[in-house]
Amino acid sequence: MNFRWTVVLSLVALALFGWFYEQNHTEEENPTFSHNSNAPTYIGEGMSAKVFNEQGHLKYIANAKKVTYFEGQDKTYFQYPQLFVFDKEKANIKEWEMNADEAILNNKNDTLLLTNDVKIQSLIVNNQLQQLLASKLKINLTTKDVSSNEKVTIIGQDFTTSGLELVGNLNTQFATLKKQVTTHYDKHEK
Repeated sequence: MNFRWTVVLSLVALALFGWFYEQNHTEEENPTFSHNSNAPTYIGEGMSAKVFNEQGHLKYIANAKKVTYFEGQDKTYFQYPQLFVFDKEKANIKEWEMNADEAILNNKNDTLLLTNDVKIQSLIVNNQLQQLLASKLKINLTTKDVSSNEKVTIIGQDFTTSGLELVGNLNTQFATLKKQVTTHYDKHEK
């Protein structure tokens, strides 16, 4: 009788040991991670970054009070961004300074959406376009195409114009406002 009980208790103990081992072994090999897709991949404060083109020339320098990157969205969010955009053919010559309260960089197509108190300032004295002021403006940092459906004020050499639906290019110094356009000319004697 003792031998039977010993065998039965040994089998029960062996089964319990196997079950217990399987439970612990499975959890160690296949850990479960809960990834919140709404959580940022990283957050940085007081950020400064230099971005270079294929030829190794500076494309732009970006500074921001706060930067938040979401890998799943492939977008970078900026608070109080300041960008210096460089001439793509003349190495290391700053052409434009861009400021806003917020910005979103779409990393796939190199498009920057600037919002709230947007100011794009030419750093070249003789440029026909000197400033673009808006509440929202989109720029492709590669082609320097700009667009906005909001009210935009363009300040240039001897003129100021305001209107809606901006389409233009900072490289060519060409900008068109399609709706509700008003222009003021002020010729300065040189």
